[in-house]
Amino acid sequence: MTARADTPKKAGELDESFAEMGLINIPGGSHGSTRCVVEHSQGKLVYVVYQGRFCWLRRAMADGSPDPEFGEKEGVTKWQFEANTDARPTQLLAQADGKLLLIGSTGSDPFMRRVAVTRFNENGTPDLIFGKKILPFPVDPVPPDHALTTPAPVGYISADGQLLLASGYLLSSFDGSFLEEVGLLHRFDASGKPDLDFGTREVRFNGDNSKIQSVDVLPDNRIVVFGSLDRVDQGQSNPRSALACYTPKGELDRAFATDGYWEADDYSRHGQMQVHEDKVIFSSSRTIGGVGYLAVNRLLADGSVDFSFNSGKTVLINLDVPSVFPMSIAVQSDRKIVVAGYTFNGDQQTLFWLRVSEAGVLDKDFAEQGISRHAEGYLSDGIVQRESGRIIFAADLGPYIGEKHPKVIGVQS
Repeated sequence: MTARADTPKKAGELDESFAEMGLINIPGGSHGSTRCVVEHSQGKLVYVVYQGRFCWLRRAMADGSPDPEFGEKEGVTKWQFEANTDARPTQLLAQADGKLLLIGSTGSDPFMRRVAVTRFNENGTPDLIFGKKILPFPVDPVPPDHALTTPAPVGYISADGQLLLASGYLLSSFDGSFLEEVGLLHRFDASGKPDLDFGTREVRFNGDNSKIQSVDVLPDNRIVVFGSLDRVDQGQSNPRSALACYTPKGELDRAFATDGYWEADDYSRHGQMQVHEDKVIFSSSRTIGGVGYLAVNRLLADGSVDFSFNSGKTVLINLDVPSVFPMSIAVQSDRKIVVAGYTFNGDQQTLFWLRVSEAGVLDKDFAEQGISRHAEGYLSDGIVQRESGRIIFAADLGPYIGEKHPKVIGVQS
């Protein structure tokens, strides 16, 4: 039953009118992990829990109460891309027609996995017409004395149902003499067929080893890819956040930023990106003097600096921990930016979320002086509900070493 708050809550605090005092307490105890959430029709929320080698899909009403009419049985759809094979969810996308696309990976190896996509009908049953798409390994066979690692895939669904699917691989030799990291970009039509004209695009930010973390589309249908490059300097890893822009046909848009690419001036890594209206907004983490900072940037559609955002400079927020992992970025209707993730301090992993104004200033009216350090746990995904403006997170609560409990969190905006 939905709980109701007696007094209004401050922005950034749990919204006690959502679910049970701000939390959807997902059945299954400590045996699952909430990996992704998306807003569905009528403001409902569909979320995916990774539990027992399956993807468990559930739906809640807009206020967080259960929706028993969703799914194949008792409000749940259990899914594996391949029978008796570990299926890990990464991202859930909602189509304009109400259907749902689940992006994830399949395989018995925790590091070398195949990218997989499937589609569900609006009621949560599998879309048998779409079926499932499982991509081959990007390097096959793997050369002797080498290891192949595949990152978690991500995607974007267009209004006409086309899917942009980003993945990649890291190939390295056992003796350390060879390392190659490449991002890959694919496109599928609304029926799930590969766009052969688009093909498979290799993404190498400025020609360097690269990893994709987000993909989105500008209003003119140009494709923006966000991630990180690693330009080794004197034998040392030197990662930095980067963007690439492509035409709708998949060709590099050399009018964007500098010859099609943008990269951070300083050491930075991890992060997420979202296109909002005609702006490219992204977060990353930086380490300055041994302290972890969250970095937030906003660019114009041509890749140039947006001088209306913090005078064109990166917003740097000291989180006073060694390591910061931004996992989600979402933009409210008032153009305020919500960034969330987790921090790590030796033996403690803590959820955080914060808000930056449209002008690029930490919103001190949000949570505690702009930042909420909520509880120990892990955060995977976040969105803003369109009608209510409520902020929603997919997260697990519990200590770094010990039982964690999967949740969907509702936060006052």
